[in-house]
Amino acid sequence: MSELDKLESVQEKSQAIGEFLDWMFSKGLCFARNLTEEEYESDENVEDVESAALGEFYKIHRIKRDELILEHIDIEKTLAEFFEIDLAKAEEERRELLAAFVEQMDEQNKDAGEK
Repeated sequence: MSELDKLESVQEKSQAIGEFLDWMFSKGLCFARNLTEEEYESDENVEDVESAALGEFYKIHRIKRDELILEHIDIEKTLAEFFEIDLAKAEEERRELLAAFVEQMDEQNKDAGEK
């Protein structure tokens, strides 16, 4: 099944979910998550701090394990992932269909001009 066929087969469900997410975001609601273990221990989240009293360094985490971080959701990409649709392939298929259509139109115009 082509990616465009997949898109067409889930269009109604995808539309409903997308509208719900738009509505949710319009109400100021959002998604949040905890850091993965890798993100929690990453250089971006861990800072070496020197203790003035002890003269030693220790590590602190900027975002704690139980803190939530806001998660930006790209609706189109999220829906494509959920429905297992490769958006790049779907775009490639669209371009191929368009190129074939343009070629067909050129041939018809050429044939009409010769008559």
